Amino acid sequence: MDPARPVAEALVLDRNPLEVSPEELPRLKVLRTFVAGQEVSS
Repeated sequence: MDPARPVAEALVLDRNPLEVSPEELPRLKVLRTFVAGQEVSS
């Protein structure tokens, strides 16, 4: 990891990763990303 690059602190996914099969995990979509409490993508 590059220490100069921010790391996401929280993600909002389209589905609960604990409720999908392992095969479905790569197909989860990131809906929102937060870094330092600020939304950086949606």
